[in-house]
Amino acid sequence: MLTIGIYGITDTTYYEERPTYAHDHSIVIMKNGEVVSAVQLERYTGIKHDNKLSLSITSIIEKYADISEDIRIVSVNSFLGNSFISSDGNLRIEPLSKMNVEDIIVPAYCKYYFDGLNEKKVKAYVMCHEFAHVASCLPFIGKLKSNSLMVHIDGGAYNSSSSVWYYDGKCIQCLDYNWNELKDVMNNFNSNPLVCFILGHELKDHLSIPGKLMGYSSYGEANPEIMDWLQENSFFLDFQGNEDELLDIINIHFKTDFKRFDIHNLFFMDIAACIQKDFQEKIFTFIEKWSNKTGVEYLYYSGGAALNIITNSMIEGSGLFKEIFVPPAASDCGLALGAAAYLEYLDHSEIKKQSPFLNNFDVPSYSELSEIDLEEVAEHLQEGKIIGICMGASEIGPRALGHRSIIARADDIGIRKKVSEDIKKREWYRPIAPIVADFVAKEIFTRDICESNLAAYMLGQYIVKEEYRSYLKGVIHVDGSVRVQVIKAGDEGNKNLYCLLELMYQKFGTLGLINTSFNVNGSPIVHFHEDAYSSAKKMGLDGVVVSDRFYKFE
Repeated sequence: MLTIGIYGITDTTYYEERPTYAHDHSIVIMKNGEVVSAVQLERYTGIKHDNKLSLSITSIIEKYADISEDIRIVSVNSFLGNSFISSDGNLRIEPLSKMNVEDIIVPAYCKYYFDGLNEKKVKAYVMCHEFAHVASCLPFIGKLKSNSLMVHIDGGAYNSSSSVWYYDGKCIQCLDYNWNELKDVMNNFNSNPLVCFILGHELKDHLSIPGKLMGYSSYGEANPEIMDWLQENSFFLDFQGNEDELLDIINIHFKTDFKRFDIHNLFFMDIAACIQKDFQEKIFTFIEKWSNKTGVEYLYYSGGAALNIITNSMIEGSGLFKEIFVPPAASDCGLALGAAAYLEYLDHSEIKKQSPFLNNFDVPSYSELSEIDLEEVAEHLQEGKIIGICMGASEIGPRALGHRSIIARADDIGIRKKVSEDIKKREWYRPIAPIVADFVAKEIFTRDICESNLAAYMLGQYIVKEEYRSYLKGVIHVDGSVRVQVIKAGDEGNKNLYCLLELMYQKFGTLGLINTSFNVNGSPIVHFHEDAYSSAKKMGLDGVVVSDRFYKFE
């Protein structure tokens, strides 16, 4: 039997050109506890955060699923609703009973006309948004560990912005879900008017703001006077005025004379640092509270909040848990994966552990570069060249992990600026991450992170020993940390990159490389191999690896 997970709840129409509430639609097909195919919609259509799965779902199912097989479909809901209907009317799913978060999943009514005329009998379910987030861990861990806490935190799920679950080795129990405790904390990070004024964005840009604010906040310090002022004014989350009116409030209170929101001014950097500090402290306190209540050993953590790297590392380093796991697709793009994986898990009590390279539609399988090509790539990189990589299936989630990456030397600030600002068109304050091999990671960090689940998916921040910082000066932050990805010799699908890192270390003493996503700001990560060459040329790269070939640009 095929299990098809979908997240495709229809958005409001308040903003026609960009998603409002529903975003990052996707579809995942699984069989016998393994992912057959994943279609992250934005990679399929080329539209960032695409939220119009209803337009293409029936054609996607017919193209990537064998509809002659028995099929069951599980649809993830949201606070916008529980029902799904395709634009052509050929697929309709709605729950048969009232949906409660603690139920996790309920049977659904389903009508599926695979060719517009003939009906295909399909079992169907609706799963709550909350648990689909935490279930997105399953494909990467295989099996839940006993005595574990599962936490979801995001801007808005079905009936909460945070939920907490406990697994005792036999049953999953919902301990809590609510809107009140963390909703404002989340909104401060994605829809705060003060933040929008500082970063020069509108509220409709809310999906891109959290990552930018996190990066920008690292340039400031959490000034107590500013923190008190922000807290007294509820962080201006409900402010209804314009920029000039808020500047007047700032100038009167702090006796300043700002004529505009200046992103280069330390005062505004300190505001961002205060918001980041408030976020991480409140998220940490929330998780610590439930850790103390339950006495668990393991944490599975997902939702949009789990993309805040600083907070993740704070939790990991606290010693509250033996192990913390955050999936590579922690945001809404992982909901369909979580839904399909949970149904498969119920059947098998375990599913096959997957690599993050799950977006495998319409691309050739992974193949390896020759030793000659690896040598040439290494020489090119050593000369300061910037190279794109497009190999096999693409990563699921927002992070490039070696299959759809742009790589370059990490020891040169000028190269980093060229990659991030000139090529990718990103803001100057946004950090860029390195990738390092495990044997280097053991030496250069202040603690061993080779077994960290966060480090495997570029979801943690770690301090580099003083004597190694000059080797990574293009990617290192002011506090000596990097948001690193560590790969091991046996990591599935990353043999080429591991061999390249080994070669560059042996030949040039290179400790690591810049690894950033193969896209420009505002566009999805490149998916199709046939697009990689032209995209690399257009972006101004110096070469590109496509499948098992390296192309140099003169």
